[in-house]
Amino acid sequence: MTAGGMSTGGMTADGMSTGGPGQGPALLEIKDLTVDYGVGPGAVHAVDRVSLTIRQGEAVGLAGESGSGKSTLAHAVTRLLRDPARVTGGEVWYHPPAASPAAAVTAGGGIEVLGLNKRALRKFRWQEVAVVLQSAMNALNPVLSLRAQLTDVLREHQPEMRRPQRTARAAELLETVGVSPDRLNSYPHELSGGMRQRAMIAMALALRPQLIVMDEPTTALDVVTQRQILDELASLREQFGFAMMFITHDLSLLLETADTIAVMYAGRLAECAGAEQIYRSPAHPYTVGLLRSFPPLSGPRLELAGIPGSPPSLRGLPPGCPFAPRCQHATEVCTQTAPPLAPPAADEASGRLVACHHDRITADATEAAS
Repeated sequence: MTAGGMSTGGMTADGMSTGGPGQGPALLEIKDLTVDYGVGPGAVHAVDRVSLTIRQGEAVGLAGESGSGKSTLAHAVTRLLRDPARVTGGEVWYHPPAASPAAAVTAGGGIEVLGLNKRALRKFRWQEVAVVLQSAMNALNPVLSLRAQLTDVLREHQPEMRRPQRTARAAELLETVGVSPDRLNSYPHELSGGMRQRAMIAMALALRPQLIVMDEPTTALDVVTQRQILDELASLREQFGFAMMFITHDLSLLLETADTIAVMYAGRLAECAGAEQIYRSPAHPYTVGLLRSFPPLSGPRLELAGIPGSPPSLRGLPPGCPFAPRCQHATEVCTQTAPPLAPPAADEASGRLVACHHDRITADATEAAS
């Protein structure tokens, strides 16, 4: 159990997370969110009517190839989109736990994030939701020391803290993520990639938010450092009980860290299920392709098989299912009608959602291949 009272799951013998879809109270609800780049007929629909719920203490992973809309979705949720990107539809509701400072002003109704003014948004971003960006070297200010950057967060959001208290808290944060407090006076270029990433995580933890968005936090790190960061995140979740949105193109990472995995393709959700469900019995052909693109965690060696073709241009998606041109199971209905995201007909009680006309065919093919 975490500090927040939510189970974060364990690990199976083959190194996979045993967590499943969260059953606790909803923390963040994304409802039919649509994000476009540009306006008019030439607009690119980077996120197309995506709905997703993150529950208290739950780790939700977003997987998919580059350009599938993962980071755009996260930036829309945290109001970090830059022109020409804009939210053109949907809602984002945040439901603070009773222990959160924001709970006193919601009266049980939640906070509509897209409607927050600048002052409220400033508090929301650090006190309730924090973000660890993809490249720590670019996210950290190169001309400020870690001390200056960590204490700046505390000074802006907790002005009652005195300077010695802020410095002590900054040192505590670095220790929490496994970095020596002696590094407080170091600049980003003086740190290794792993240290910079840990410093970003420390900054995100400064105000103990309820949700941390990790946008490809292990990109460009070697496998040893990557493993250390993932182990550190698991330990921190156990200690503080925060929920997490973990974004990556590497599905194998999510099998170890996430309770629930949402697979995106061409700006839409293709499948959403528990990590073990995704690994044992994927229901969407795209999910099957992603799983076959990396070595299995255990068992005999298998030949890796990529996904044929390339992702479609978001300026002109094909009619019907966007994955149909690359799918070996595609039929006429796939090229004409877009499948809804819904529970599989043969497994409605599992909690899985899949956007495929032939989800049962995919599952049968996966079982036969294994």
